[in-house]
Amino acid sequence: MAKQNATVELFYDGAWNVAPVYIRDPITITRGRGSESGEAEPATCSLVLDNRDGTYSPLNPSSPLFGVAGRNTPIRVSLTEATDAFGRTVVGSWGTSDTGQAWSQFGAGGTVDADDFEVETGVGKHHLEVDNAYRVTYLDDVSMRDVGVVVTTDPIVANVLGNALEPANILLRGQSTTEYYMARVSVSASEVVTAQLFHSTGGSLGSAQTVTGLTYDGSPLKVRAEIYGPHLRMKVWLASGAEPAGWHASATDTTLTAAGWVGIRSGVASGNTNTKPTEFAYDNLAVYDIRFSGEVSSWRPRRSLDFDSATGKGDAWAEITASGVLRRVGQGSSPLRSALTRSILRGNPANFSIPAIPIAYWPLEDEKDATRPGSAVPGGIPLNTRGVIEYGTEVPIPGSAPLAKLADSTSRIFGTVLDGAYPSTWDVNDGTAFSWAMAIGDETANAPLLEAQISDSAGFTWGVTMALDGTTDIDIAVSRWPTEDPGAATVLASSIWSDVALADYLMFHLIFDQDGSDLEWFLFGSSSDTGGVAVSMTSTITGGDLGKVRTLQFDASSTLDNLRLGHMVVHDTNTISVSAMFDNTAGYAGEAADERVDRLCTEEGVAFTLFGTAGDGGLMGPQRIASLDELLRDPERVDQGILFDPRTSLGLAYRTLVDLYNQTAALTLDHTAGHIAPLLEPDLDDQGVRNDVEVKRVDGSSARVTLDEGALSTQAPPDGVGRYDESLTVNAQFDTQLEGIAGWRLGLGTVEGTRYPKVTVDLDAPDVTAALIADASAVEIGDLITIANLPADDTPDDVHLIVRGYTETIGSHRRTITYNTTPAGPYEVGVWDEEGVSGRYDSAYSTLAAEFEAGVDTSMSVAVESLRKLWVTGSGTPQFPLDILVSGARLRVTAISGATSPQTFTITQAPINGVEKVIPSGTQVRAWLPGRWAMGG
Repeated sequence: MAKQNATVELFYDGAWNVAPVYIRDPITITRGRGSESGEAEPATCSLVLDNRDGTYSPLNPSSPLFGVAGRNTPIRVSLTEATDAFGRTVVGSWGTSDTGQAWSQFGAGGTVDADDFEVETGVGKHHLEVDNAYRVTYLDDVSMRDVGVVVTTDPIVANVLGNALEPANILLRGQSTTEYYMARVSVSASEVVTAQLFHSTGGSLGSAQTVTGLTYDGSPLKVRAEIYGPHLRMKVWLASGAEPAGWHASATDTTLTAAGWVGIRSGVASGNTNTKPTEFAYDNLAVYDIRFSGEVSSWRPRRSLDFDSATGKGDAWAEITASGVLRRVGQGSSPLRSALTRSILRGNPANFSIPAIPIAYWPLEDEKDATRPGSAVPGGIPLNTRGVIEYGTEVPIPGSAPLAKLADSTSRIFGTVLDGAYPSTWDVNDGTAFSWAMAIGDETANAPLLEAQISDSAGFTWGVTMALDGTTDIDIAVSRWPTEDPGAATVLASSIWSDVALADYLMFHLIFDQDGSDLEWFLFGSSSDTGGVAVSMTSTITGGDLGKVRTLQFDASSTLDNLRLGHMVVHDTNTISVSAMFDNTAGYAGEAADERVDRLCTEEGVAFTLFGTAGDGGLMGPQRIASLDELLRDPERVDQGILFDPRTSLGLAYRTLVDLYNQTAALTLDHTAGHIAPLLEPDLDDQGVRNDVEVKRVDGSSARVTLDEGALSTQAPPDGVGRYDESLTVNAQFDTQLEGIAGWRLGLGTVEGTRYPKVTVDLDAPDVTAALIADASAVEIGDLITIANLPADDTPDDVHLIVRGYTETIGSHRRTITYNTTPAGPYEVGVWDEEGVSGRYDSAYSTLAAEFEAGVDTSMSVAVESLRKLWVTGSGTPQFPLDILVSGARLRVTAISGATSPQTFTITQAPINGVEKVIPSGTQVRAWLPGRWAMGG
C-alpha cells in the first residue's frame, strides 16, 4: 500500500501554515448528500494533529496560535499527487523569436501567444513538458503551488531601465480559459529587488514590494509562487541562501480557481529586445490535490496520562473537527432584512453604475409593537411619530417587509438627518436625493392623501402634495418656501398621474442638482403597474442654492384606510439609479436559481463557484424574509439542483439541474476488475419511493402529480406499492412551474430497479490503476459514475449512478472513497431530434402478442393498445437498430413492420445483456433507456 502524503494547513497570521497531522489516525472527509437525504449537509473533516509542543491548544499563551486562531480558523487538507525536485536547468535554448514572451496586460508590451498556454491532451495527468517557450503544463483537475525559478544576470540587459535584470515572471492559471495570474520579480539598475502580483483581467494585485533583507550580489535568485484556493503569494531569495519564512507579496483574489496548471517563463520589459537570461531552472515543483476546504468548528486538545512535555514522555494531540461554510450559514436562524432594504443599504452595486450608499435610511419595516421607526443606517436616529401609526401592515411590494400605515388625518412621521451624515468631502456639485415608497390601496375617491416636507440646509422647505382625483388619477404638486415663512410658498410644478392602479405600489424620488448658479430639481414616480418611471416633473430655480437634506415629514391629509409608507432614503448624490431601485422592489423575482445563490453569496462575502451555465437555473419568486440558510435553499428547491461546499476553496458551490443532464461518466468502474471494494450491496426497497407529489408555491397555487399505473404506482399491492406521498413548498416565480417540479420529483421517486446507495473504491487496492485513482479523486458532487460487469444475479446491465455525496478516509497507507449514489435514469433526458437513445419516445402501451423466447427467437409480435401510436417502421434508417427491454432482457431490434397492431419486430438472436428466457404473452415491451422528460415549467 502506498504512503498517503497528506498535508494539513491552517490559515492564520495572514498565511497558510502547515500543521503536523497524525496520519496514524485516519482523516475522514464527508461532502454532499447522503444517498437518500434531500439536501446537502455541510462538508466535514475530522483529523488529529500532533500537539506535543502545545502549539495546537489555541488558549495556550505560549502557542503561536494564541489570539490568532480558534473557532472557524480556515483549514485545508491536501494530498501530494506528484513532486518534481529535479532542479532542472535549461541553458541557451530561448530561440530568436520574441512572440508571446511579453504580457501587454502588465504594461510590458507585445502580446500573449495563446499557443504557449494550450492544455495538451493525450498525455499523462502529471506530464511535464519543457520546450523553448518554457511552458510547464499539467492536465486535469489538480492544484499547483510551490514553483521555484532561478534566474541569472548574465547577460545584463541594456534597456530603458539601465543595466537591470530582465523581469522573471511565474505565470499561474486556473481552470478558466480567460484568466491567469503572474508573480514577477525584478532587479533594478541600482540592484533593488521587487516582487509583485498580477491578475490578467484586473491588473496589479498590489504595488511592487521591495524585498527587504536581501543584499543582491548578482548571483542567481530563487522565486517561489503559490496559488492555492483564493490565495496568491510569492517570495524571493538568493539561491545560495536559505528560503525566508515570510512572503514578500501576497493577495487574495476571489476569482482564483485553485485547480489548473502553471506556466513558468521570463518576461520582457518595455524596450527590451530578444535577449534572455542564459539560465532558467525549475526547482521543487509540487502538485497538490486539495481534498477539503473548510473552517475549524471544534478544537479538542487531549493528552495521555503519562504525558510530560519536559521529558518527551507520553503523547499529546488535538482532535480537530472542521466544516464547510454551509455549517456556519446554517447556524444563524434570524431572518435577513428584506431584499429591498438590503439592496438599498448596499447601494445596489450589482445594478448601479456607481454604488450609492444611503446616508440616512428608515425602511419603516418595524414589527407590530414598535413605537418609533428605527434607522437602518448605523448611528442614525429613529423617526418620530404622532397620531395613529400602525406598524407591520401588509404591503404589495414583493421585495419589502410589511410597512407602516398612516391611519387618520392626524398621522405624522417626521425625523432629522444628522449633521455628520453627509461626508466632509461633499459639495453642491455632488447633488442629493430623497426617495420613498408607498401603497395607496382602496382609499376614498377624491381624497387628499399626504403632504411630504423636506427642509434643507440652504434655508428652504420643499413640499410634495398628493391627492386622488377620482379613483385612478393622482394630483401631484411640488412647492418650495423659506423654512421660516411657510406663507411664501411657491408652486413650482403640478401634474396629474393618470390611470394609476391603486392596488399596486409607487416609488418616488426627489432629486436635486446644482447647475452652476442655478438649482435643478426632479420628481420621478414609478409604479408596479407600469414597471418603470411613469411620471416626471422638473424645473430650474434661477440663482437657487443646493442644500443638504436636514428634516423630513410626512402628514396624512385626511382620514385614511390603507395608505402605507416606507423606505425613506437620503443619498448624498444625484447619480442614484431610479430604475434599479424600483427594479429591486420586486425582490429579484425572475432571477435564475443559480444567480440568486451567486448574488446572496456576493452580498454575504462568501466565495461562489458555479457548476453549469449561468442563468440555467429555474426562475425564482421574490426573495423571502428568511434566514440566509433558507434563502440559499430556496433556489435548490425550485431548480432541483445541488447546493454544496466546494472541495478546493472555502465558499459555496451550486450545480444546476441542467448541468446534471446527460453527462459523460466521470468515473467508469468495472466490478470484475476489482475496482469496487467489497461489499457492494444492492437494495430493492421502498426508500425514496414517492408516487404522489404535491408542490406548492409560496403565496401561490399548487400542483399535484401521481403515478397511477405500474409497479411503483399508488395502486394497492400487487398492482402497485400503495401511496407514498410528498409535499414540497417552493419559491418559484410562476404557478406554471409547479407541475414540472412535481413531475420531476415524481420521476425521482418512481425509478424502477435495484439501487446501489453506496459504492466504495479502495484507492490502494492492487487492481486500481493510477488513472482510476485520478478519476476517482476528481469526482464532484452531481457527477455520473457507471459500473460494468456486476454479478448476474444483481443485474445483467451496466448501472448508471449520480453521486450525491461521499465519505473519504485517508489513513497512513490506505485511502478509500465511498460515494453516496442514486439512480441516474431521471437525469438521462430526451433531446429533440437527436439520433440515439436520448432522442427516442417510449411506449407504455405495448405488450407481447405471443410468447417469445429470448436467445432463440428472431421475430417478435407486439400489440399496441387501441388509439395509441404505433412503433416506427422500417429498417436501416437512423431509428435502427433500436434496443428494447422485455422482462429484463435487452434485445436489439433491426426492423419493424406492420401498419396496424400487432406489429412484427425483427430481433437479433443473442440478447445484448445475455438474458435468455421464455417470456409469456402480455409482458410489457419498453424502449431501452428512452429519453425522459426534463423538468418543465
